Amino acid sequence: MNIELVLIVFLFGIIGFSVSYYLNGYLYNAFKSNKMYDPIVSRSSHKEKATRSGGMALFFTFCVCYGLGKGVYSMSIDLYALIAFIFIALTGMADDLFSIKYREKFFLQVFAAIVLLQSEIYIDSFHGIFGLYEIPLLASYLITIFVFIVVVNAFNLIDGIDGLAALLSVKFFVLIGGIISVSSAEMNLVLPSIIG
Repeated sequence: MNIELVLIVFLFGIIGFSVSYYLNGYLYNAFKSNKMYDPIVSRSSHKEKATRSGGMALFFTFCVCYGLGKGVYSMSIDLYALIAFIFIALTGMADDLFSIKYREKFFLQVFAAIVLLQSEIYIDSFHGIFGLYEIPLLASYLITIFVFIVVVNAFNLIDGIDGLAALLSVKFFVLIGGIISVSSAEMNLVLPSIIG
């Protein structure tokens, strides 16, 4: 990793953090003025009123950083992967605002997973886990859809239990971003954009 790349990653980390900090405050005040709070239930860890604006701030931060990366550094993300990400983010926003039923969310998640498969991102090998190496294409598609839905619903469950899944999301995206940056040099700008 050369020094220029380190500076770019650091710059995007600062931009991502700054945009996220501003948007969180702005969206929090907008939700608060419209009295759009997350209801406090027995499973909630927060005892005071909290808004559901964190996911929106994260999504808009990613959009700003991706736009800058695309315009300034010609960063590229597969179009289908981007569409799947946007689709899941919009589903989450709609769920926060209108409370989508579980069955509808499930079908929307399956649709986003199928769109993601179009980018040829799928699990094609278990690398020796359970004694399995290469797996057939159809099985690989089904396993990828299953893992995608499990990960999305794990975040949704954690967010539903405590309402503040941001720290867990940062840990997850740092791990995934690290794996991606090791495997693909052009994706190095994605990691700080997501972390911010």
